[in-house]
Amino acid sequence: MQTPWRTGPAATVDPAAPLAAIATEFIVERPLARLAFLWRATRIAREARVADGMVGMTMEANLRTGAFRTVSVWDSPDAARAYARSGRHAVAAGGARAKAPKAVGRWSVTAGDLPLDIDASRRHLEPHAA
Repeated sequence: MQTPWRTGPAATVDPAAPLAAIATEFIVERPLARLAFLWRATRIAREARVADGMVGMTMEANLRTGAFRTVSVWDSPDAARAYARSGRHAVAAGGARAKAPKAVGRWSVTAGDLPLDIDASRRHLEPHAA
């Protein structure tokens, strides 16, 4: 299941301005944990869509394999970092049961590259050192 590309408050940007794209991939091994992860990820995504600097995002969840992927675009790397340290994202990432991403990718795009999709972002993913 992949969500449609959803725009955020910073969706109207200078078409030539560099934007910060971030992709993540999580693998959740235990089947019952997948539903809990999906529930948390959905709540975090809802909060991210209204965060300062959010340009747009999509996410994909495969409950059969336990693979969860996200792609988000921010008006700056600072905006992405600020969001990561706030709200539900910070709570989830800092919790004792937090799951480190298997892979993370960061690259620059412009408004003309949007919307991004999960498949196109896979080439930017690199193994993440937890």
